[in-house]
Amino acid sequence: MMKQFPKSLQNLSNSGSLTEILHHAEKLNQLDQWLKQNITKELATHIKVVNFRQGILYIAIDSAVWAARFNFQKSQIIQDLRTKHMPMLSAIELKVNPQMLKTQVNKPTNNNQLSPKAAAHIEELANQIGGPLAEKLKRLASKASR
Repeated sequence: MMKQFPKSLQNLSNSGSLTEILHHAEKLNQLDQWLKQNITKELATHIKVVNFRQGILYIAIDSAVWAARFNFQKSQIIQDLRTKHMPMLSAIELKVNPQMLKTQVNKPTNNNQLSPKAAAHIEELANQIGGPLAEKLKRLASKASR
């Protein structure tokens, strides 16, 4: 197989290759969404469709344990894909990629909110004590309205 050298973006956009790449990426995204809707929710969080080439659908999965679970459903998934979307599908190949776990870690979000009643109490306290602490309390109380 001959090595392919990098192409400039100008050449890609002029030759239409960029639109082909975009179309392929959109198709993969649609397949990913369809697949995640047609398997268990528990399993759906551990997979990602990464490519479709020469009749083989490549799926990245974050551990061998989830790959084994996916394999139990694989024949049904292939049959559904062939009848509904991809008659040219010949196989599904799983690639275990533990790096997917690192990208799935969700950072906790701060959902703490100050109620208007609590803000009123803090404002009242700030008015009673004065000084630099009062200024900070007033700033805190003002965040309740946001």
